[in-house]
Amino acid sequence: MSTQSFTAIARYAALLVSAVGYLVCRIVLIGYMESGVGVVETVPIGIALGVLAVAAGAVGAWLLVPEPRVALVLGFVFLLVAGPTLLGAIVNLTDLLSATGYNAFGALIIIMIGNSVLPFGAVLALLIAVWSAVRQLRARRAARTPPPPS
Repeated sequence: MSTQSFTAIARYAALLVSAVGYLVCRIVLIGYMESGVGVVETVPIGIALGVLAVAAGAVGAWLLVPEPRVALVLGFVFLLVAGPTLLGAIVNLTDLLSATGYNAFGALIIIMIGNSVLPFGAVLALLIAVWSAVRQLRARRAARTPPPPS
């Protein structure tokens, strides 16, 4: 396998990891809220998956999108999509670990709102991958096609 094909696979793999990270983060946090499993066991996993999804999405966008400004905006969008869930999970965990007592009702509402937005991050990652693949295929076809005779 050549270095060029490995690089192309790594670019798409970053966006795939991002999409899976968003969806698994959502599954973990919904499972936490529905089953009542301990906060310490599940919420840090959800936070780590959310951070992984944002980082992988930003890296994948940076590697696949040729315009740096657009890649930066897409990285920010990945952060905005995961922001409410990450904020709610961090507040929930902080509330549990603080000495003031555990009352996580507000944090759970933030997590629920954020979980409803997480699938959009997965869709965005997949759309970027498809858009980039179509753009690259068109560029290859244009390079193969000889110019019309004059």
